[in-house]
Amino acid sequence: MAENVELLEAVGNAAANRDFMLAYQKAVLSALHHDGVLNQEQLERSAAKLEQQYKTGI
Repeated sequence: MAENVELLEAVGNAAANRDFMLAYQKAVLSALHHDGVLNQEQLERSAAKLEQQYKTGI
């Protein structure tokens, strides 16, 4: 996550970039699920954890 913070600080609008990073990371999770790396429960748990991290600013 630290590298995400560095990326967000390096580019302009932090709120828009946070939204982009969240969408990007959720897309990666979805791709992993599609490829069979994650099952449905793992996908849902991981997506919820990401959402929580972005809400709390971690």
